[in-house]
Amino acid sequence: MHHDPCFTISGRRRPRPSSSPIIAAESMPHPATALGLPIVIALVLGLLAVGVSRVQAADGPSPGPAVAADGVGWPQWAGPQRNFAVPGPGVGTWGDGGPKKLWQRDLGNGYSSIASDGQNLYTLDRDGDRERVLAVRADSGETVWESAYDAPHLEGMRMGYGSGPHSTPLVEGGRVFTVGATAQFVAWNAGDGKELWRHDLWGELGGNLLRRGYAASPLAYGDTVILPVGGEAQGFIAFDQGTGEVRWRSPSFDASQSSPILIEASGGPQLIGFVADQVVAVNPATGEDLWRHPHPAGAVYNIGTPQFTDDGLLVVSSAYGGGTRGLAPSEDRAEERWHTSRMKVHFSNTIQTGGLLLGSSGNVGSLILTAVDLANGDVLWKNRGLGRVNLLRLGDGRVLALGEDGDLSLLRVDREGVEVLSSSRIHDGKTWTVPILVGGSLYLRNEGALMAFELPVAPG
Repeated sequence: MHHDPCFTISGRRRPRPSSSPIIAAESMPHPATALGLPIVIALVLGLLAVGVSRVQAADGPSPGPAVAADGVGWPQWAGPQRNFAVPGPGVGTWGDGGPKKLWQRDLGNGYSSIASDGQNLYTLDRDGDRERVLAVRADSGETVWESAYDAPHLEGMRMGYGSGPHSTPLVEGGRVFTVGATAQFVAWNAGDGKELWRHDLWGELGGNLLRRGYAASPLAYGDTVILPVGGEAQGFIAFDQGTGEVRWRSPSFDASQSSPILIEASGGPQLIGFVADQVVAVNPATGEDLWRHPHPAGAVYNIGTPQFTDDGLLVVSSAYGGGTRGLAPSEDRAEERWHTSRMKVHFSNTIQTGGLLLGSSGNVGSLILTAVDLANGDVLWKNRGLGRVNLLRLGDGRVLALGEDGDLSLLRVDREGVEVLSSSRIHDGKTWTVPILVGGSLYLRNEGALMAFELPVAPG
């Protein structure tokens, strides 16, 4: 264990808005998904000065579908608790034919995952130099509305691993917030797709250019929406949800492809960023720095979303030189509990279940499903049969795994290993996007289609 004082900045107690979606160590529900973790290998280039996109006046959102009070819906990246955990009953096994397909519709390029308000689904795709925000009916895939805008790739971008978009929409307060591959951040009316306001995070606001495209997904806190932007004299930026006005900027860091999370630590809520070469925590109400801890990966390869465990451990993982690190955050510091180089999660996701951290370990090529003991960082087992998968934790502790070739598997995992309960290839085509599960329906996308499947409910 060690703590590097050079990466610790003292903080003060933070107020917590009652509406904030914060993962608390004591109160986080055991059951617990969304967009395919950005398929992005990020390299930072400095600042990019291009044309400014001014904030447009917001007329206010017209009434749109709201996330149901019983939790039916998937309003943001990584699910209701932002930890890839599915609320509700478990999933039963299926036969050799696989789960029933409900519908499929064409979709453009992109790795953006899906958000849901229980009635409609929202995602992003690309056609040439234009990006599109799409709202479709969850029960049929029929278009409710679509809005498109020009987003040609910028000089210096290298999009050979996918043209984007990579970020997942946020549905909050009758609005849909989206960020495209070229960092166009837009608020839309959830009811009809009307643009409410817009910012260019790189050109207008001077954020650091990510050559593989912007990928972090927006996060709501109180009446603000927060994104990592990077650049001179700024790290995170919080925007007023209604007007787009900048409410605060945190101290500097270089952004990465990772999406931030909110946690509850001693002293109050913390906004956690897994950024270019470190983990940072700031006050989500003010942007004040609380603590920083190094996590170098040899380049800007810190891509995955952090996990905050039921026992209050903050876990991050990255490929190449990063490995996996367990941190115990407090009010003004993070104590390192363990680090292992034997688990290196590139751009797929991780989940926690039964005291284990699960993820597909490896840089490129052969990926191995790996289980790490959250208590001490020991690697308990590795399974080569599943390859690169994105994972959802179900309410009964079992796991859904979607492989990059379209194989869907239901797993039982424990400290001894993994048991495959059901497995079927449900579609063809590269699948690097995390699926979502809402009310028994699994929604997923590959590079050319959006589709829905009905999963059986576990008996009892």
